[in-house]
Amino acid sequence: MIPRLAVAAVFLMLLSVGCSKKPGPNAVIVKPAAGAFELHMLANGTDDADAIAAAEQYFAKTLKDPELAAELKRRLDAGQPPPPPVVQGVPFIALGKPCTYRWAPVSEHALNSEQLEAKPDDQANTSERYTKLKGARERGVLFDDRGIGYSRDFGKIWWSRQRPNSTVVDYFLLVRESQADEDVGAEVTEVVWDPDVAKDGTHRLDFRLTAVGKSRLADMTTRNRPSGKPENRGPMRRLAILIRGRIVSSANLLTALTGDVFSLTGGFSSEDVKKLIDLMRGE
Repeated sequence: MIPRLAVAAVFLMLLSVGCSKKPGPNAVIVKPAAGAFELHMLANGTDDADAIAAAEQYFAKTLKDPELAAELKRRLDAGQPPPPPVVQGVPFIALGKPCTYRWAPVSEHALNSEQLEAKPDDQANTSERYTKLKGARERGVLFDDRGIGYSRDFGKIWWSRQRPNSTVVDYFLLVRESQADEDVGAEVTEVVWDPDVAKDGTHRLDFRLTAVGKSRLADMTTRNRPSGKPENRGPMRRLAILIRGRIVSSANLLTALTGDVFSLTGGFSSEDVKKLIDLMRGE
C-alpha cells in the first residue's frame, strides 16, 4: 500500500518547457510510432459542458437500457474505453473551435498522483477524491473533481467502473482531442532519455518538437492558458500526455508553452522509462 502522504511528492508528474540541448553520449533517442504519443487538453466543466452533458445522457441511458448496458460492458471487458460523447449532426465547440472528445484510461502512475489506486482499499483511502469518485461509480455517473486539491484549476471529468468479480477499478478521464492544426503527436515529436541525467534516482523523458510541433503546441496552449496576469491568474486547465492512448501524466497549464522541448518527470525509475520507450516504439 502506498503511504497516503507520500503519493503526491513521489508520483506527481510535471511538465516543463525550454529549448533543446545536445543529448549526452549515452542518451536513447526514439521516434514514436504513429499514434503512440499524444498531447491533449483534459475536458473540464466550464469549457466542455456540451460534451459532458452528452456523456451524462449516455451513461444515464445505460442504467435503464439493458442492451446498451451490455454493449458498454462488452467494450470495457475487451479493454476498450466507453464510447465518445456525440450529438448527432451537431459539432462540439470549445473555446471557439470545433472539437471531438474521447475517454482515455488512466495509468497507475497518474492514478497515484491523484491519491487513487487500481485496487483501492476503502479503509486505507479516505481522500475526498477517492470517496466522491467511489460514490459516483456506485451511482453510475460522471464525477467532476473541481474544488478538490488545488483550488485554482478547472477540474477533470472522471468515469470509473469496478470490474465484475474483481476488486480492480478502471478509471477514465474525458479528453478534448487536439484538432489537426494543434495536433502534437508522434509525427512532430522525438523522445530523448539520458540515463546519466537523474535526480534522487528518478528519471525524466524529454520530448523534442519539430518546428511544426513547436508552433502547434504554442497555438494550443495559448488558447488554453489562464486569463489574467500571474499574480491574479484565472483557473487553470490540465494538459495531458498520452502514451498508447493511456494518460501517463497531466499538469496544470500555467502559461503558453513556446519552447521546442518539454519534459515528463516524477517518480520514474529507469525500468519505468524503458517500458514507456518500448511502448512508444511499438514494442
